[in-house]
Amino acid sequence: MEVNKKGWRDWTGWVLAGAVSGSIALVWGLVQILGKLCGCL
Repeated sequence: MEVNKKGWRDWTGWVLAGAVSGSIALVWGLVQILGKLCGCL
């Protein structure tokens, strides 16, 4: 039971870390695109 709980926590931690990294990358990409569009306008 303890092993399963620990494995579940590790898996959840990796998913959360991936979600955070993905969100930061997505926001950064949008900022770059908006910056280019504003520069063109």
